[in-house]
Amino acid sequence: MNAARLIACHECDLLQRETALASGGTARCRRCGATLYRRPPASVDRSLALTLAAMVLFVVANTFPIVGLSVNGTLVETTLFGDLDQLAQVRLARFQALVNLYKALGGGWTKTDTQAPPSTIFHGVL
Repeated sequence: MNAARLIACHECDLLQRETALASGGTARCRRCGATLYRRPPASVDRSLALTLAAMVLFVVANTFPIVGLSVNGTLVETTLFGDLDQLAQVRLARFQALVNLYKALGGGWTKTDTQAPPSTIFHGVL
């Protein structure tokens, strides 16, 4: 049995076996001529170059300030990580305020005795 994968054409649904392509090659359908798949030239080198460029841009984007505010000659700037930290602190403070309000209004867990003492269960029955 052949281990080659079958590929269906997107245009005419003809099943064809997948073949290895040379660098820069294109596989086409035998019936309609539509493009099935491609192998771009130097695909590994291209992927590596794009990954390294993305890493460099990620470091640059997270190092330099993204927000700046100047009021009365005072400049305040923050980075992306600083904004995320501030957002987390604001959300935590809001949550703590809600919990404190709930406690102040009498909320919270209270221990209640839901089961009657054993002496009063079925008293007088039998």
